Amino acid sequence: MLDSMKKVDSVQSNGRLDGVRVAFITPWAYPLFDCRVKNAVGGAERQFYLFAESLAERGATPVFIVANPALSPLSADELQFPVHFADFSYLGGSKLRMPGALLSIWSALEAADADYYLIKLPRHLLLVLAAFCRAKGKKLVFWVQSQQDFDDTTRHGLDKITS
Repeated sequence: MLDSMKKVDSVQSNGRLDGVRVAFITPWAYPLFDCRVKNAVGGAERQFYLFAESLAERGATPVFIVANPALSPLSADELQFPVHFADFSYLGGSKLRMPGALLSIWSALEAADADYYLIKLPRHLLLVLAAFCRAKGKKLVFWVQSQQDFDDTTRHGLDKITS
């Protein structure tokens, strides 16, 4: 871990981000990669995508973790960024799917093998992501969406696991 921290520090001092992997956890972003998918994409997904493009211009490797698409996914060669799929079917579906989905999400986080993991939505995954980052020595970045995200009463013990 110390070596990767030195690498990131030296990279940031020269303005480039070569070798830095940044994972974006954004379940509904797949339509941005595949024009066959006609689902609407919201502002959070577009913000992450534009930020990923900017990071890539500076040498970073953006990686996306998205929900399994309804269609067979495009091949890695057809995608602008590496994409890992996870089961987010419990969102808007049966919560009985959540244990299996969380294992799928954890596997996708491991497959992304990033230095930094960014999340904005769904916020309830913050605790899982914080536990993953702590266990693997990675960095967690929470992209604040609203004033409510600053409210200490909504953090649900995140301080305890990240400290």
